[in-house]
Amino acid sequence: MVMKNDSFRPKWSENWLTDPQLDQISEAVKIAESTTSAEIVPILVRGSSTTGHVPLLLAALQLVIISSLGLDFFEYLIFENLYFNLFLVFIALLFFTGILSKSDWICRLLTPAEDQRKQVELRATLEFYNCETHTTRHNTGIMIFVSLLERQVVVLADHAISKINPPETWQNIVNDIVKSIKQKDLAAGIVAGIEDCGKILDKDFPIEEDDTNELSNQILIRD
Repeated sequence: MVMKNDSFRPKWSENWLTDPQLDQISEAVKIAESTTSAEIVPILVRGSSTTGHVPLLLAALQLVIISSLGLDFFEYLIFENLYFNLFLVFIALLFFTGILSKSDWICRLLTPAEDQRKQVELRATLEFYNCETHTTRHNTGIMIFVSLLERQVVVLADHAISKINPPETWQNIVNDIVKSIKQKDLAAGIVAGIEDCGKILDKDFPIEEDDTNELSNQILIRD
């Protein structure tokens, strides 16, 4: 099988993972896979949820606030020309809408939690197949999917693993990585999650004599 090697690295990821930390994660995958036939695939994405509605909601909220002030408030706000003052307010509205809509916190606040959960799970499933995690020889691929915008983590295992290990098997790993996101220590959380996956998997899927590294050990990074 062709190994994947993603040389492209989005700029935003540098705020979360340094180059030495990328190497640390790759080494953690290598060590974890040295005792199991499973293939561990860590992946980091900027976000999974659609946020096109956020600027519209922000603009609407600001318009409600502005409307509640009444025209008298704007008549002498900066200049003695009502229409020019309203024009300046409109420009300010566009500016603040653009700035605020880029905030992860604002995007989470204005996106229903259930929508976030569903979209993260959908993106995780798509990446599971896009990254060929399902193509291992014995169907023992497992993906650790991290979505930063929503601060959510999904662990998806191929059917050979999921037949033995139900979804709740990975809950502690999920919780620990989510905690590491909030603490701005993502690399440590991912490394610990990889190590824990290895410990769980080597019991039922020990390393085989003819084992090969079927998937890249590098963490995959996507927008």
